[in-house]
Amino acid sequence: MNSFKSAVVMQEGLNSCLENGIDSMTKSGQYPFLQDIADKVENLKPQLTYSQFYSSPWAATYDDERTHLELTRKMSEWPRDSPKGPIDDVLATLMKLIMAFSTDFVQLERPDIVSKTQLR
Repeated sequence: MNSFKSAVVMQEGLNSCLENGIDSMTKSGQYPFLQDIADKVENLKPQLTYSQFYSSPWAATYDDERTHLELTRKMSEWPRDSPKGPIDDVLATLMKLIMAFSTDFVQLERPDIVSKTQLR
């Protein structure tokens, strides 16, 4: 899940709850003074690139680095309608929940109990 989040954040960044709250209240027109706070938060947000996260050489081989870069680019496109489109926050949240609660990579002692619970 961390790989998914960092892939998406590197390309565009996911808004925090604070940012989303300020944005919706500012757009409502009821709290115009919040625009100053929104501007300050926007200016503080770091714009990081893949090469800042992963400065070569960091993997065992160049092929490993290239494969990781390509996978990271692909993951950053998952929660979007188009490769350069905006992030769909609902889709990104659903994808994180699916990954968080997936048992695909866990050896369960009683998979039958989990299966029954998931089917309810």
